[in-house]
Amino acid sequence: MLNLYQFILNDFQLDPFFYNCTNRKIHEIDRPFIGYYFLISGSVLIIIYLSALIVIVTSDLMKFASYKMMCYLGVLEVYCIFCNSVITGYLGIHGANFCTHPKFMFVIGVFVVGCWNGTCLTCVFLTLSRCCDLNAKLKMKVIFEGKALYVVFAIINVYTIYSIVFTSPLLFDSSRMGWFTNPMIGLPSNNYTNIIHTINNICDTILSFILYAYLCYLLKVNNQTSQNENVLRTQSQIFIQSILICFFNTTAAIIYVWMQFYIVSPNVVLFAQIVWQWAHGSVGIVYITVNKTVRQKLVRTLRATFCCQKYSQIHPTTVIIVCQNVGTTMSHASVDTIYA
Repeated sequence: MLNLYQFILNDFQLDPFFYNCTNRKIHEIDRPFIGYYFLISGSVLIIIYLSALIVIVTSDLMKFASYKMMCYLGVLEVYCIFCNSVITGYLGIHGANFCTHPKFMFVIGVFVVGCWNGTCLTCVFLTLSRCCDLNAKLKMKVIFEGKALYVVFAIINVYTIYSIVFTSPLLFDSSRMGWFTNPMIGLPSNNYTNIIHTINNICDTILSFILYAYLCYLLKVNNQTSQNENVLRTQSQIFIQSILICFFNTTAAIIYVWMQFYIVSPNVVLFAQIVWQWAHGSVGIVYITVNKTVRQKLVRTLRATFCCQKYSQIHPTTVIIVCQNVGTTMSHASVDTIYA
């Protein structure tokens, strides 16, 4: 049994040949230090990411196609952070591997693969939309306008669901603090090869490099033709966002493909796991620290919340007026450049 579809058809029983832990000696290696790192840092990254998403969803930014895709990407990435950080940390602390939690590992693993593949495709479309924003002559910009955008979401949904249901999972092993297709029960690794995951990572690496290189080229051209200081600053921020996200994403994709086929040292596996964590977690941080639009709206939201709470405790009779004034200020705030 190699995928979720077969697992469901088999009354939620794992294939006794490919995933049989009977008479297998279970080596439980506790990794408390690195486990707590993943558990704590992952929780913080999720809080940061969710804060950014809440700001975007509850604001007028949602009228932009790019921000709609950012929110969709965020949902997938928060799940990935939960798995590659929070769950990884918990399992590492307790020295878990496939044979200690077989069904749990299997189900979590197929969703990990599906959501990772989904984030990769979403990132490609998101980068394309950013290129279209900087180069109005690109004809493909029509796919990000109006109802055509929902076709893009449909493609991403189909690909994500297919990856979840019909591809083999990644399974956690505390001895190496990483996720592998091979459950390490004695069978050759080629029995568990996930071709879709491999092709996805290779294509993601190539497309990301090409698209981000083109995006940087567009930024350079615009910098040479524009004298507007705000525009130049905005474009510089796009460049920083692009480089950071591209670095973590492509590095994680390359290393994870490599270590599914070749023996690598535990240090490389741990490095790959950390890079994978930050491939998703860095996005939320980038949104808040580099993206001026999201950052300003988050500050306004927090200021409004704590301002209202403060005045409600000190001057309960004036709290309604204070909140209304803050809300009016927020509702009439101008929409910044979508990537500022």
